[in-house]
Formats: sequence, structure tokens, C-alpha cells
Amino acid sequence: MKKQKIISIIMGFILTVSLLSAFDMDVQAVSQNDVVLQLSSYIAQYNGKTANSNQMYMGAQCKGFANWIFLKIFGVYIGPYPESANYKITNPNAETIGIIEPGNLNEETAKALLKKGVPGDYIQVQRSTARGRGPHSMILAGVNDSGIEVFDCNSDGKNTIKKYSISWSAFDTANRAMSLYHAYGYTASQPAPPAPAPEPSFGNVVNFGDSFSARIRHCASGKVVTNSDYNAVIGTSMNGKIARQIWKFTRNSNGSYKIQSCLNMDYCLDLNNFDDSDGGNVKCALMNGSAAQNWFIYQKDDGSVCLRPECSPTRVLDLSSGCTDDGNNMQIWSYAETLNQRFGIDICSEVISLGDDFSGFIMNSNYWKPIMQGAKDHNVFLGTENSREISQQLWHFTRDAKNGCYTIENYYNGKVLTVENAKDEDSTSGNLLVRSGMIKKTSAGVYMMLPLGLRVVNKIKQIIKEEMDASGAQELLMPSLISSEVYESCGRLEAFGNSMFHLKDRANHDMVLGPTHEELFTIAAASCVSSYKDLPFTLYQIADKFRDEARPRYGLIRVKEFIMKDAYSFDKDEDGLDISYQKMFNAYNNIFDRCKLSYKIVRADVGAMGGSLSE
Repeated sequence: MKKQKIISIIMGFILTVSLLSAFDMDVQAVSQNDVVLQLSSYIAQYNGKTANSNQMYMGAQCKGFANWIFLKIFGVYIGPYPESANYKITNPNAETIGIIEPGNLNEETAKALLKKGVPGDYIQVQRSTARGRGPHSMILAGVNDSGIEVFDCNSDGKNTIKKYSISWSAFDTANRAMSLYHAYGYTASQPAPPAPAPEPSFGNVVNFGDSFSARIRHCASGKVVTNSDYNAVIGTSMNGKIARQIWKFTRNSNGSYKIQSCLNMDYCLDLNNFDDSDGGNVKCALMNGSAAQNWFIYQKDDGSVCLRPECSPTRVLDLSSGCTDDGNNMQIWSYAETLNQRFGIDICSEVISLGDDFSGFIMNSNYWKPIMQGAKDHNVFLGTENSREISQQLWHFTRDAKNGCYTIENYYNGKVLTVENAKDEDSTSGNLLVRSGMIKKTSAGVYMMLPLGLRVVNKIKQIIKEEMDASGAQELLMPSLISSEVYESCGRLEAFGNSMFHLKDRANHDMVLGPTHEELFTIAAASCVSSYKDLPFTLYQIADKFRDEARPRYGLIRVKEFIMKDAYSFDKDEDGLDISYQKMFNAYNNIFDRCKLSYKIVRADVGAMGGSLSE
């Protein structure tokens, strides 16, 4: 019996020693200084290398590597995660610092939790929907005001071991849940943080406009950024399609730009896998709205620009190894004021001269198909590269030296490209609005506002609202459908006459579509004024109005349904009225100035609206 116990104890000791040998244990770290030294040693030894099977035997790829590092430093296997909740460890052999459940992770919650962490802590996350909601394991290597540094494996899908930075916004975009763990017995000291490195001076963020197309020209080589098999490379040739070198810039609300490839508008410039490290690859990827696909543009004193991805606070677009050979990859590198990091934005809408007299094809850059003349009619449409009659696709360009415009004549029948006026528009403004795709007439005096036109209207509304609010006016919204009694009581039902739309409801009550709302504004004001002390105040709205114009004309100038901003002040006396009028006068001047309109102020007839003065 005693012999069996001794043998059992010896075998247990041998098994323990064997296990420790298999794990290749280092001395367990108990202080933050020890952890930082060991972690830095592993980073220097393995960063950029491909993980081997010994480094991933405790789990697949990222988890196996993170467990291996945690075990080597602290002597502890942290534990598995359940497939149903892959963002947290089951019964961890470590202290749980915090867990952020799915739906609760955002930039602020992630920052609050991770700032409690120290180098060597274990991070378990669940990726966002765009990245498949799969798990990912990382070792925390550092925390700063801009984000975190991590040490992990397989973030690139190739089992590469890497140390890299992740900004707070990029971490939020990439993940939807997380947990953070701290080894037992690990005494985390809090040394005084080193003085922050000075922020690189990129220049001023520039606004080139909300939407435009352009080439991105590399200043050092004069070559342009090209979409080559969905890699962003430098190039001179257009590889058969000019669309490879044309990019559509769309400005985001934070001032950054989404940069789409005109070869395929579903793809845009993307920092691969949020790789915020020197040499991070830039490619064309499907749009997903992440911070890796938003680019801030900074203008330098010489007019050139540099481009910084939103997810990287210190790195900008650069050329791999400075090599300017065609096909060399675009990457990001730490900002260094070099010509390799400077670019020109060649906006394609600029008027250019291609020569005084030449012939050529007109290709659509999105589909790379020719614009061609119809054989049976005079319409111009998008054709195919295999159209039988080449003359339908071939155009002769003749430049007018005075204004730089080209007359473009088709070889098939000698007809020239012409934009026809809208058939039922009698004004230049109406024709321009229809031809530019802003509006479409549905009947006389009634128009639908198309997407481009609606964008313009919404921007004008926003300017008006900002200036009205700045004047102290308060916005409300009145109904369009109004009882005719409201206008009858003040005599204006008869004054408007046939210009007012009349209808009856199912109870046979007389109703009208409001041509103006002075009466309703007065009713609203009366309901909240009980004393002169409640005055003055101004109310305004931006709403639809209806007037049955006898002869609708001039595009949107005289129509049956239109959008009006009307404001009404309520004052104690004439002096107060003068003050309110001056506020509106100033607000309107500001609105016209912000819209960059040339205008003159003139007196006008008060008309059916009434009043003593109209300008």
C-alpha cells in the first residue's frame, strides 16, 4: 500500500514536470515591469512572422496564440470560450476586469473598460456583423489617449503575428462585444505616463466639395493611384480602362471622404484589416462604412495633400518602399513630411483642352461601354464594345477657341450632340432644372422633386433654419388642410378667390388647402399670450403651400404647390415691430449671402398678404 502511494506521488511529479516542459514555461511575471519586459521580448522575436503549430496548439489561430503568450508570461491557461457567447471566457483562470455584452459596445464603453487594462491583459472580442461575428483573441500591449496597442495572430487571415495600434473608433467599428482579463498575482503598477509624443502636423483638413470625381496623383513620381485587381497601386497605363484611375469622393459628416473606385462603385479605398502599422496595405474593398474606409485630406503649403485613414491617428497614404515602378502597392506609413506621402487631387470636372480637331470614342467610365448614335433615331445611348457599326461609336471633336467648348459630331449620320429643351417648359430656369435631373413635371404647375433636387432643397432649408434660429425665432408646423371658416372670419376667403383650392370632407364641411397661414399663426399666438410680458416673440415654419395659379410658368417660380418659409412676429408696439423687422431683414441677408446669391433689395406690393411694408 505504501509502495503504491510512493509510486503514485512520483508519477504525479513526473507528469507535472512533463507538462511544464511541454509548455516551455518561462519564469512567471508578477510585476508590471517584468510583464512589459517579457512581452516586449516576444514582440521583438515574433512580430511579422507566421505562427507555427507549437504557438497555436491551445486553440485555433488567434486564440491559441493569445493563450500561448498568456501562459508563457503568467503560467496560466486562461480557458475556453463558449460558441454561444464567444466574446467571453468560461470560468477564466484570471480576474475578470469587465464584460461588454452585444449591443452595448461603443467607442465610450470600450475606452472606459480598456483604460482599466495594462500590458499583458487578455482581450476577447466578438467581431461586428460586417466581419462575421466571429471571435478574436488578443494580448493588450499598451493603452493611450488615441486607442490601444495589441499583440495577436491571424488578424490578416494568414496566421501572421503582429503588434499594431487600433484607434477607439476603429475598435468600435470592428467589434460588437468584448471582455478583458487580468492574471491573478499580477501587481500592476501605475508609473507616471511618458510625455506624449507631439502630434504630427498634417496641415489643414480641406473641403473640396461634397461629391466629385478625380485622379489621385503621386507628387514624387507624377503617376496616379490605380485600381489593379482591387489592389491600390501606382501606375501610368490605364490597363484598358480609364475608370481604374478615376475615384469618386463623397464627403462624410466628420469631414472625411469615402473614396470609391469608378471601375466598380461598390468598392472603395480601404485600410486592410484596420492595420494601423507601418506598411499596412491599402486596397479596394466592398464598402462597409467603417473608419478604415474614411480618409481625411490635409492640404500642405505647396498645394499638395496627404491622406490619413480615420482609424489611424498618425499614419498617412504612402508608396511601398518608395518604389515608383508601375504596380507598386499603396500602404500607410508614419507621417514623415516626404514627397512619397504627398498627392495631388486632379478633379475631373475641370475644363481641359484635348486639342482643336480630333476624333475619338466617348466611354462610360463606370461600365466601360461606348456612347453611340442610334441607327433608327437620333437618340444617344450606352452601347456595347461589339456594336457592328463602328461609325455609330466614333465622334469628331471641333474646339471653339473663344470659349473652349467642343462641337461633337457623329460619323454615322453627321448629327451633333445636342441637349434638347424640355418640351413643356417655357423658361430657361425650368429647362435647366429638368435637364439637370432635379425636378420632373407631373402636371401643369405640379412637380416631383428628384433626389438631386431634394438634396439642394434640404441644404437651403438647413441654411434658413440656422439663420432663423439665430435670430431668436421659434419653428413650428401648421396643417395644409384648413377649415374655410378660418379664412371666412377675416374676409380673406373672398380675397383669394379662385386661387384657393376648395374641397369638402365626408361630413360635408368646407375645407381649403392653405395658401398662407397668417390666421393660424395668430390663433397659435393667442393661445399662449396672456400678458404683454409674454411679448415679443417670432414664430416660423417651412411648409407646403397651395395656390391654383391660372397660368403656372417659369419652372418653380409660379406653381400650384410650393415650399414656403413664412415667419410672423408678435410685438408690444410699433417700436418692437421695427426691431423684429430688422432681425428678419438681417436674417434674410445672411441667408442670401450664405447661398452666394447676387441680390438687390426693392420695395414691393403687399398684395393679399396685407401689411404696411414689403421688401
